[in-house]
Amino acid sequence: MQNPKSWKIIGAISIVGSIFLLAPLVYLIANGAPGIFAIKNLWGKSGQSFALLFLTLLFSFVLAYGNACYLVLCKRKKLQLLLLLLPLSFPTYIMAFNWAMLWDFIAELIPWISRSSIKSLLGLSLVCSFCLYPYILLPLYLFSKSQLNSIVAQSIANGLPLGKTFRKVIGPLSMVPASLGAALVGYELLNDYGAAKYYGVSTLTTQIFKSWFGKNDVAEALALAFILLVAVLLVKFIASLLRKNSMQDSHKSRLPDLSFPAPAYLRKGLKAFFIFTLLVSLILPVFGMLYGLYFDWEKQNWGQLWEASLNSFYLAFITSLLVICLVYLLSFSSSFLNFKAAKTLEKILAIGYSIPGAVIAVGVLGMGLYFLKSIAKSNPDLAVNLNNSLLFLLFGLAFKLYSVAYPNVEGAWQKFGIRQKLAIKSFYPFRTFNPITRIIHPQLQPFLLAGMLFIFIDALKELPLTLILRPFNFETLAVKAFNLVEDEFLYRSAPYSLIISLFCGLGILVFNRLQDLDKD
Repeated sequence: MQNPKSWKIIGAISIVGSIFLLAPLVYLIANGAPGIFAIKNLWGKSGQSFALLFLTLLFSFVLAYGNACYLVLCKRKKLQLLLLLLPLSFPTYIMAFNWAMLWDFIAELIPWISRSSIKSLLGLSLVCSFCLYPYILLPLYLFSKSQLNSIVAQSIANGLPLGKTFRKVIGPLSMVPASLGAALVGYELLNDYGAAKYYGVSTLTTQIFKSWFGKNDVAEALALAFILLVAVLLVKFIASLLRKNSMQDSHKSRLPDLSFPAPAYLRKGLKAFFIFTLLVSLILPVFGMLYGLYFDWEKQNWGQLWEASLNSFYLAFITSLLVICLVYLLSFSSSFLNFKAAKTLEKILAIGYSIPGAVIAVGVLGMGLYFLKSIAKSNPDLAVNLNNSLLFLLFGLAFKLYSVAYPNVEGAWQKFGIRQKLAIKSFYPFRTFNPITRIIHPQLQPFLLAGMLFIFIDALKELPLTLILRPFNFETLAVKAFNLVEDEFLYRSAPYSLIISLFCGLGILVFNRLQDLDKD
């Protein structure tokens, strides 16, 4: 059965809009690639990015593997897993700000520790690992649920020592899911700006800001953004290969839980490691924000906090509504109308979240300035109004956050079989849009709302992209927290960080509920 003409028009509009969304990326590649060989001291500008990535991954692997072993042995996995995932509610810059605050207390208690010693490459690596290790922990936990018991059962049946089994079999196999989580850690680190800037670590992202705003060298900023884009795409390519191998090697069968003996000292050690992890990654940061809120309570500018909150919620709501409509229309064209162009665009737009916000912002800003100059020649007032609007910021957020809602909507469309799609299309001669509003939309609504929530939270905490593309004097919670910390009002930034963390924590709870991660 052919698709109705009006539905084809909807599909064509969604495809054209999605192609236009890719324009900044095309602009960045066209204008950034030629300038990479003209950058002076490229290694000096990018070397610390790779060192930061290596050290953070190392510390994150230690935290993730230690706590994964604890989850295997403990009985109450539901609560422990949720507590270990909650540090994801702290964006890297908020974790960095809080640990800078906490370090002041530690420096007072221990005289030989300097207050500024945490502001280093090593300090930033440790701090970032405190909030990013759950990305590695989660796939390790899912691996232990699906394969660990089967491997241990076969090891016992064949009379092999458990220690050798863990070292020779479980360790190498678990590296595949752990590496998938490591890719997410890499995306977050390469996207970070606030933490690296405050700790004085020179990364590619901070160099992009320095070139564009500090030296007004647009060509160098575009070239650095292109290099960062290539690095992210390389990480994504490696992660896709690992995911493919993981799917091919996965075991379909599951055995019931097995209780194998573990020495008492091992159980106590892993429990102590679990408590230490919660202390440094969850309890102390929350204490730091609450103490900062109490310490500067009387000095807080509550009007600015209220204004920044309204700006953040307004921006996040508009972004979530815009992106979910785009995802809905494009997925309708891909899954329901079977447009091949829509399916290709979905795969391209799905890489948006892995691209650092600074890279997207530079592409949007460069392309935007080009069009504004063209518009200003004929209509200066329109160019000024566009420059002072949220248009560029919404454009960049739409591209970056498309992939946040895509898995939810794509999973929802899988509920519609071929026969059901044909039945829905058969109603078209009687009503044009009734099949969409009365049959399709009610079944997709829960997935769309979940996607909107995740987009809302990610837009709320996004810093680099918002910092570059926001209109003049438009400050969100993330931007205001960063500016206060930059001005050395560390305690005064606490309520802004606390609001962001609370909403991010809500996202973790919803994710845990939807995925049912703790179901045995």
